[in-house]
Amino acid sequence: EEGLKTDKYAKYTKYERLQLEKEKIRLERFFVGIRDLESAPNALFVIDTQREANAVKEANTLGVFTIGLVDTNSNPDLIDLVIPANDDGQKSLEFIIKAVLKGYADGKTA
Repeated sequence: EEGLKTDKYAKYTKYERLQLEKEKIRLERFFVGIRDLESAPNALFVIDTQREANAVKEANTLGVFTIGLVDTNSNPDLIDLVIPANDDGQKSLEFIIKAVLKGYADGKTA
């Protein structure tokens, strides 16, 4: 990232610099939420454990406590705290997320 601002990449062709810039934009989009983290989070809340399988695997590798909505098509063995629920239904998701957020807020003030 810093190299693109300086003359470090002047040796590359215009096309190569363009490809590097596109890759930088792609990576920024993926890592915008974790860019400024100084340490791993204490917990990870996952809505769709199958779609976010990589995040769950990384959390398990780092020892991060995982909370996840587990549908019938997901593996509950990878999640520390399983919430069995339909992860496709909008109403059920809203209800569960509100309950989890309320519990988090209550625990934070206690």
